Amino acid sequence: MKTCTVCKATNIADDAPILVMGAYGNPKYLCPECSAYLDTATLGRDYDAIAEAMDELGKRMSASDPDKQTYDTMNSLLTNAAERAKAISEGSYDFSLDEREAETESFDELPEELRETEADKALDEKDAAAQARFEKWFNWVSLGAVIGAVGFVVWKIIERLV
Repeated sequence: MKTCTVCKATNIADDAPILVMGAYGNPKYLCPECSAYLDTATLGRDYDAIAEAMDELGKRMSASDPDKQTYDTMNSLLTNAAERAKAISEGSYDFSLDEREAETESFDELPEELRETEADKALDEKDAAAQARFEKWFNWVSLGAVIGAVGFVVWKIIERLV
């Protein structure tokens, strides 16, 4: 059963956001409420709403006593959120930074150097054809070995009966 890594709530959806990957690749999920508070704290534009979200996340963490990895991750995120909120309250925060970060995190399009070229496709087809020939040959050899083994067993049985 999935539980929120921050508040230990159990109302976790299958597509719940992941805060961090734990040991052995186990994801640590966020419940909808903690996720909303974290979004407000890290991306909000109103100082009071950010402060309220950070306060609520702090209360939830205090009540649930999360593991060290969750605590360190949340501490880092909330420290950055506090610096951002301070800059917002001073009027010196540039909100275009948020938009640039969102653009750099997008994985919608592969970079040119990672795209598959026609030469790559041709090489893949050549490799697939070679693999198919090998599999066909291996299947025939395996069939021959099985027929040989069955023939040997039948021969031994006939030899004992005679």
